[in-house]
Amino acid sequence: MSSSLNLASYIAIGLAGFVVHNAVSSRKHPPYPPGPRTLPMIGNAHQMPTDKEWLAFTEMAQDHGDIVHLTVLGRHIVVLNSPKVVHDLLDRRSAIYSDRPTLTMAGEMIGYVDSIPLHPYDPNHRLARKYLGQALAPREVRGWHRMIQDTNLEFLRQLQVSPATFIGQIRKLVAATVLQMSHAHKVTEDDDWLLQLAELADHEFSVASTPGAFLVDMLPQLRHIPEWLPGAGFQRKAREWRKTTIDLRDEPYKYISQQLQNGTAQPSFTASLIENNPNPTPEEETVLKWTSVAFYVGKSFPFLTVSAITSFFLAMLINPEVQRKAQAEIDKVVGSSRLPTFDDRDDLVYLDAVLKEVHRWNPVANLGIPHLLTEDDHYEGFYLPAGSTVIANNWGILHNHALYPNPFDFNPDRYPPRSSDKRPAATETNPDPRTFVFGYGRRICPGRHLAEDSLFITAAMLLSVFNILPCIDEDGCPVETKVEYTGGTISHPTPFRCRLELRSPEAERLIS
Repeated sequence: MSSSLNLASYIAIGLAGFVVHNAVSSRKHPPYPPGPRTLPMIGNAHQMPTDKEWLAFTEMAQDHGDIVHLTVLGRHIVVLNSPKVVHDLLDRRSAIYSDRPTLTMAGEMIGYVDSIPLHPYDPNHRLARKYLGQALAPREVRGWHRMIQDTNLEFLRQLQVSPATFIGQIRKLVAATVLQMSHAHKVTEDDDWLLQLAELADHEFSVASTPGAFLVDMLPQLRHIPEWLPGAGFQRKAREWRKTTIDLRDEPYKYISQQLQNGTAQPSFTASLIENNPNPTPEEETVLKWTSVAFYVGKSFPFLTVSAITSFFLAMLINPEVQRKAQAEIDKVVGSSRLPTFDDRDDLVYLDAVLKEVHRWNPVANLGIPHLLTEDDHYEGFYLPAGSTVIANNWGILHNHALYPNPFDFNPDRYPPRSSDKRPAATETNPDPRTFVFGYGRRICPGRHLAEDSLFITAAMLLSVFNILPCIDEDGCPVETKVEYTGGTISHPTPFRCRLELRSPEAERLIS
């Protein structure tokens, strides 16, 4: 390719390819779902948001309905905006909605194409899901409850010593839990090598996999342009971030392999994977490597849980009456002579409602990772072509006024106690938000049981001993807390400050 070509030339080549493809593939079919008006050749490319896409998609849903169709340079995008639509398609028709679209930046250029979140729905993916499903089944997670409680006790002690670093302590807590399970690795310092590697990879993956963040995802031909060309800064990012991806895939696996060879390995998920799969082929070993780090890659347990716990802190800070009510329930059920345990969970009904509302109020995965439709489909008279990228607008569903009255209010009372453990139907008012936030169909998050258990015990133990209070300014007045969240595949609260105050001398004794 001539070096005289500039970015505009590559875009022109891409558009020409689109025109040819569109002419060849054009045929009569039922109508597409409604959507914004398109422009010639580029479709809706000019309307595709690049930050907090869920807000734009929610506005489109208000104009066009529960299922919105967009085209971007010949690629079909279908956005689902209601419980009925997401469950009809992603759950009930999961056989044809479980693949992943090619994410040029995150998948091919950076290297996450073989990771569990982005891997095509093929035998290797199903095998990896089988391994994870066995390790993260409810019964297996219950076997880790004592370790999780002990890790949370250390978390409380660290909060007492350094309350201002609570966000960092949350990350350390969750990492300590998951790395103990996955690699029998104990995190004792903030600069732990495996903790830092996982957090760096999470940040890069979240940015790279955000729909619309990189033009190369719309025009894959751009991946071949040289790095020095104006407008090709994504090439430098891809080169740098790919190093992180390779380290994430290889180094933790090598770490446990060497321990097994030396006879020093402790029981862990990764150790079991390696021992149960001796002499793998290179392809099989790649599957094992990505499976071993699936606990903390992409939209996985630790980063979902970090965001959820941080949101819990924020929600309690700005809703003191909810905090007091949850603490009163804990005091009644648990008393002041011990800390809460998992055995108390069924009796902490209001706290369960609080945690549901944390998931709904500002969900950690506002869109989730897109699905790929593998066959032509028809739904309610509309045509959905094979190859469509299908996106569930979780944020739009969880802030739908008809489903959740006054959706911007943090209101745990919207979830009345139920007489059974069966989750409510997704079409009724105030359905359980967990129906949506952990994914759908055959791509549902395998770590959801661990995530829910971890959020519960952290919230219960925290509120039993600490009050979460606003900081005080120099005039003695409470500092106002702004509720703001980041964009990206996983959304986190932007940094905020709070005070942590021990509730009583008995509380101090319990964590000393």
